[in-house]
Amino acid sequence: MWYQSSPRFELGCHSLLTSRKAARLGIVLSSAILSAFVACSGDGDGVGKTAANDSDAQSASDSAPLVLDGSAVIPPDAMPEAGDTGPTRLASVLGLRTIVREGTRVYYSNGNSLGFVETAGGAPVTILAGLTKMTGALTVRDNFVYFSDSTQTDKYATERVAVAGTSRKLLADWFYSWEVGVLGANAYLWNPCFTTNTLCAGKSAGIVRIPADGTAGGTFLTSTASNVNHLVVTDEFVVWAEDDVIRSIPLAGGTAKTVASEMARSLAVSADGYAYWTRSTDDNKASISRAQAEGSSAVPQQLVAEDGYFDKVLVDGSDIYWLARPTLADLASIKHATIGSPTTDMFFQSPPGRSVMSIALDATTVYFATGDGIYTLPR
Repeated sequence: MWYQSSPRFELGCHSLLTSRKAARLGIVLSSAILSAFVACSGDGDGVGKTAANDSDAQSASDSAPLVLDGSAVIPPDAMPEAGDTGPTRLASVLGLRTIVREGTRVYYSNGNSLGFVETAGGAPVTILAGLTKMTGALTVRDNFVYFSDSTQTDKYATERVAVAGTSRKLLADWFYSWEVGVLGANAYLWNPCFTTNTLCAGKSAGIVRIPADGTAGGTFLTSTASNVNHLVVTDEFVVWAEDDVIRSIPLAGGTAKTVASEMARSLAVSADGYAYWTRSTDDNKASISRAQAEGSSAVPQQLVAEDGYFDKVLVDGSDIYWLARPTLADLASIKHATIGSPTTDMFFQSPPGRSVMSIALDATTVYFATGDGIYTLPR
């Protein structure tokens, strides 16, 4: 259960006030608020109990924030001070896997459907339903959504559909070709050549350029890419991660260069031409590093190194946001760092039972998806 105090301010049951947000909100709970506060039961099943009947809550002083599970929480009727906001639910959608912010919309997939919600709010709009085996990959360009699903074929195939839900088109029916980057009239993706297709004649697995509208044809940029996990397209390069190496190649083709000899859990490319990636090891060590996407960096620059498990990373300006877990078995929260700063902060701590599945950014807002909805926080 997620409590709602107003359309502007929502926090999950036992949701944690991060140090960043707590300092801004400066919440101090009075006895009256403590008496009115309703907290979820410790087993996470959403059954409420009044704080007035909770000995821990009763013992809290008027000058200290209420503490549950060792973390400060905000009661459902506590409002932030003027100019401050907490997590706000943008849309209620179950089973979310991936969100992408494009223009004035946040697009989402939840395993069996595609849809969007306006960043200004409103009801979710379904673009395409009845899908059965979607991957988490999602790209939105020029009023088309590109995704991977095996509903129409026995393989994970790359498809596109207009945001109006029309003009659904199969682009490629190759095994595991789910990551796609789109720029202009072209789509870029990995062709594993596991099965016979016209582009694979005499070639092994590689990065290909095909028409984004699904017409026939295509060109291999390189035929030396195997087990590609992540792919990003910039105005100049295709950058991808495979096995234990990150590579790039110009959009027009040429020689593929090594960006870094590391295994990437997630990959992003900034506007100033740096590739950023997360890395996690079996002994629970995690890091974020960067290098020039064109492959000219001699040695990657490590920006963050901590115990834990890192996943999705996004970069905008001097800010880095990423999903982090204490261990692989734990729930994912959102962490933040400023490029060049030696410190990191917990931007949003997931409440019990609510792991962050995906994140997206714009100039002022962080959007994130849990299993039950899309939420926003000011940057």
